Amino acid sequence: MNRLSCCAAAGCAAVALAGCGTVHASERAGTATATHITNRTPPQQRAAADTASRIRDFIAPPGALRTGKLAVALLAQPGSMPLRDNVVTSTGWWRAGGDPSQIFNWIRTHKPRGYTLRGYGGPDLPAPPGYTQPYPSPPVWDVEFQLPDMPGVLIDRALVVTLAAYKTGETALRVDAEAIWLPVKPAGDHIPAAARVVTITPEPGGLPLSPADHALTITDPAKLARIATFIDALPMLPPYRWLECGPGPRSVMRLTFRAAPGRPALAVVTAYDSWCQSVTETIGGKTMPGLRGAAALEQQVMSIAGFRWTYLPQPATTVSPTAAG
Repeated sequence: MNRLSCCAAAGCAAVALAGCGTVHASERAGTATATHITNRTPPQQRAAADTASRIRDFIAPPGALRTGKLAVALLAQPGSMPLRDNVVTSTGWWRAGGDPSQIFNWIRTHKPRGYTLRGYGGPDLPAPPGYTQPYPSPPVWDVEFQLPDMPGVLIDRALVVTLAAYKTGETALRVDAEAIWLPVKPAGDHIPAAARVVTITPEPGGLPLSPADHALTITDPAKLARIATFIDALPMLPPYRWLECGPGPRSVMRLTFRAAPGRPALAVVTAYDSWCQSVTETIGGKTMPGLRGAAALEQQVMSIAGFRWTYLPQPATTVSPTAAG
């Protein structure tokens, strides 16, 4: 199921607003490609170059003709509408002979190299669970392919193909290459070097605590440094125009860093293990931008500190912070 179908099934009321923050890098591939991209290139510029180049990854059906923008009302918007502000999209257009459902089936079975098939939808497919027939669906078909993230830089690198009837015997195809760029962490967004103590406190999200689920304090310099390093490497949480994290967190882990027991907090880090997997930070009394990877942080802290809380999954031996979330 693609993002549109998923949001429809979940009742995402704000989907109509989600595209407002989209930046369109180009209507044709290549025009937004940066002349020289390096690791120091700003993430938004890297996203523009990435999406513009990936339009060429689309495998067009035999005989399809690349065109400019086509006047098809059903394809006026992208086939997916990510709920984030920092989305960059490049768009290409094709027209092909044949019925949209036939073209849809061809595209669905011709995955570009390096991509995975993330989802697809169309009026000929069964209604989502909970809907009665006939399911109200416009005559639009869509296929979404996914490319691996660039850890810490770009996520949700999708290639979305949307189809609708064009002229008699022809199908119009809109192809959107999308990427979400991650903001650069601001200066000072790191656990202070003066921290010598970290207190780890459980909050099981409304569930009763067992005797094993108790707060503990870590003073071992090596363990504290590993925990701080992992937190500092967590990727940024992209800004959302609208965000639904569920009815409440499944669990919360709070880490309070101090220079010594009883001293004021230097930093407070809270992992909310909900749908959003968000991590909040307060450093020196200042609220920092959100981070991704709550579950990964919880597991890594338990692994490093050598304890186990019963309401959390068994800790993994190794977790990559840049892949968290």
